[in-house]
Parts: sequence; C-alpha cells; structure tokens
Amino acid sequence: MPLTSDFAEDYLLHSGQSMQKAEVTTTFEDAPRFYGRDSSPLGDINMTGSEGFRPFGHYALFSARYLHAWELEKHGVYDKENGILNLRGITSVEIDHVSLDAPPGKNFITVRGSGALLAPAGFTINCGIRREDPNSSLCILFTRRGNIRIVTSERIEASLLAFNDSNSGSISPSRAFDVVGNIGVDQLYLNRFPTTPSRVEFDQRLRTDSDANEIFSINMSPWIRYDDINFAKE
Repeated sequence: MPLTSDFAEDYLLHSGQSMQKAEVTTTFEDAPRFYGRDSSPLGDINMTGSEGFRPFGHYALFSARYLHAWELEKHGVYDKENGILNLRGITSVEIDHVSLDAPPGKNFITVRGSGALLAPAGFTINCGIRREDPNSSLCILFTRRGNIRIVTSERIEASLLAFNDSNSGSISPSRAFDVVGNIGVDQLYLNRFPTTPSRVEFDQRLRTDSDANEIFSINMSPWIRYDDINFAKE
C-alpha cells in the first residue's frame, strides 16, 4: 500500500516547514490489526463495548489534544467565521461537546485536508459538511462517550462513529439526514429516527479494490520524540 507524507507549510502549528508531499514506495504485506482497550488484538472487529473496537485509542496517535471546543478556533482547526474545518491528523477535544454550525449566508461548512476530530462528549451537527476536494479531503467524527446529534437535512460528507464502554453509542437525528461516508455505532435505535426516510451512501474511497487507491496519510504526533543528527566533515 502506498504511503504519503503530509507535511504542510501553511498549517498554523507547523509554519515554516519546507518539506513537500512525497510518495513512499515501501509496501506492507500484513493486513492492518485492530486493538481493544487493553491493547490486545481483536479477533472480531465487530466487537464493541469495554473490551471491543477502540479506534484512535492511544493519545500518541493524536496531532493535538484540547480541553475545550473554543480551542479549535484558537488554534486554527475550526474557522467558524468562514465555515472551514481544517483537518490534519487526529485532533481531540477532551471535555466539551462540539457543535458544528454554518457561517452566515451558508448552510454548510467545508472540510479542508484529511483527519479525524474526536469529542468524547459528543457532537451536534447543525449544518451540512462538504469536502473541499472530494478526491483527497476526508472527515471522521468520533465520540467515545456521547452521541452524534444530527439537526440538519443538508448533505454530510463524513464518517460518523460512536462507540463506548456501555455499548450505547449512536447517532440521534431530529430530521431525515443525508450522509455520504459511513456510519459506525454500537446501536442504531431506529425507533428514535424520524419517520421520513434518511439516506446513507457509502464512500467508495474507504474501501477499494487495489492498494494503489487506498488512502493513507502520515502525520507526526507531538508525543513522538526523535533526534535530528547532523554530521560535519572536519
């Protein structure tokens, strides 16, 4: 599977980088493995709950961790004024519930880049979500304790995930919704859904027939330490 580095000069927290995107030709034969809460491999990735599937389960994977939702705007992740969600790697909001709202004059926000936004307390989606580049932009919204409330009928181009220890993670739509991506939850609770049919279209980029079309992006976590060694000839 090809890997792509994703260092960017215009990213707020990494300004001044001169590295450019470059393809790595190394291939890997082993299939990806999924791990539970105790870091042991899962034999069945359909298993949820306290010992089940825990995506993004280790803090060393995160690009950034914040306590409050307002910090997303402070650090350039969520531009509320222009309705842009800048994603690069995995960003987590540890305490607050996160609401996504359209700016004045629009009914959607735009996803720029690729990554996952984690909010253990849950999400409220009050508007549509559109990818800036359908071929490269990717948005994952994941909650570990709360639910994902959908309060819009506008198209949502994202993956919506809700898994928790009590096996009750779910989406909670107040109206018919339109998702292009995927939905992964512990329970659907269909009796709580609106009577008007909703629509979920699986994003085919998430499952391809060839390794060449798989999507992978490498981002350096601040919790990964390394040494830069320079040699000089005396």
